[in-house]
Amino acid sequence: MSFGNLARADRLRQAILKRAFEGRLVPQDPNDEPAEVLLARIQAKRIAPKSSHRAEGNDTAQVSLRLVTPTDE
Repeated sequence: MSFGNLARADRLRQAILKRAFEGRLVPQDPNDEPAEVLLARIQAKRIAPKSSHRAEGNDTAQVSLRLVTPTDE
């Protein structure tokens, strides 16, 4: 790839990122909540007391996974 093509690709990438951060890359849904509301909700969840259904001192969840291979199907 020549230097001109690399420079053009870099400008295109910057333009795409700029439009994405401005919310102009895809059509916006008017039903979406504003970012300020979303951030306030996230912050409230972080400072809310932990639910009482967990055992004291046990902050880890138990997860069970099963690997499915093509021979299992």
